[in-house]
Amino acid sequence: MISFFKFLFGLIILLLIAAVLLYLLNKPLFMELQERILGGTANSSPGQNKHRSKEKSISGSTLGPQEQYNQIDTKVSQAIKDISTLQHSVEGMMAELDAVSQNVLNLCSQFRVWQEQLQQRITAPKLIHQDVPPRHETQDRAPKQLYAFAPTSSSPYGFNLDDWSATDNGQTFVMKKVSDTEAKFTINNKAAIYSQVMNNLAYLDRLIEYENNAAEGVKPTQIQSIALGRLSLQDSVWTIQKKIKIIIS
Repeated sequence: MISFFKFLFGLIILLLIAAVLLYLLNKPLFMELQERILGGTANSSPGQNKHRSKEKSISGSTLGPQEQYNQIDTKVSQAIKDISTLQHSVEGMMAELDAVSQNVLNLCSQFRVWQEQLQQRITAPKLIHQDVPPRHETQDRAPKQLYAFAPTSSSPYGFNLDDWSATDNGQTFVMKKVSDTEAKFTINNKAAIYSQVMNNLAYLDRLIEYENNAAEGVKPTQIQSIALGRLSLQDSVWTIQKKIKIIIS
């Protein structure tokens, strides 16, 4: 379709060029034909025809052949420039027409995609949504911390599974699981527990490693800092992989 329009515009331009050149090259013939047509009407008088013939002779005598040729050449040049300008305008219109045509093709392509998607949604089987009761995290999540007084397993040395409780009843140690088989443990953060630990460091040497910053001859009375220990679950026993580290003063 676009090629047809281009051919049609080109043909029109060629016809215009041919008509302008034919008119300019044969302008005297056209003028004489026009005067005959206008002068040959029934209402024209002999005086008027004589006056026109006189004007023609006067106007024809003022310009020589070379001047008439120059006028024709000037007009032909101007006509060619006007036709060239018109041609550029037509080419610009054709470029815009190409762009519009491409946009239309893109829209048609996108419309077909939307139509296919809509058809797929219409024909797709409908899913039945069932209401699922919300899960309560408190029911599914394991206790954040477990508490134990002391290890009860001697071989391997560590805490049995039933040593740990989810309730804090003043136990000495607190465990927090990292995974199903790894955990960290420390001392229960209570003043009474700290006092018990300070009085029984000799019995907790397999669980606690300490550094004494108290002055020589002075009995330490407080725990300054604590670094977590590490436990590993082996054959249902939480064994000590790394001791708790404390600084006392």
